[in-house]
Amino acid sequence: MEAITVQILGREYKLRCRPEEQSRLVAAAHRLDAEMRAVRAAGMTSSSDRIAIVAALNLIYELMQLQAQHLELQSRISQRIAKLNALVDEALTQRSSS
Repeated sequence: MEAITVQILGREYKLRCRPEEQSRLVAAAHRLDAEMRAVRAAGMTSSSDRIAIVAALNLIYELMQLQAQHLELQSRISQRIAKLNALVDEALTQRSSS
C-alpha cells in the first residue's frame, strides 16, 4: 500500500491504496472536488457537510443512471447475439440439408 495525498475542496486528505489503484483514486478525488465546487458555486448550501452530501447524491444518481444504461445495453447485445446465433444455426441447417 502506498500513501497519497489528494485535495478536496481545499482540504488535504492522506489516503492509502495499492500502486495500481493510485491514478484512479486521484481521478476520483478530482471528480469529487469538481462536483463539490459546482454544488458550492450553485449556492445550494455553504455547509461543507451539506456540500459533500449533495455532491455524493449527484454522483450516485449519475452512477445509477449509467448502471441502468449499461444493463439496457447488455440486454440489447444479448438479444442481438441470440438473433445472430439463430441466423447462423438456420444457415448451417440449410447448408447441411443441401
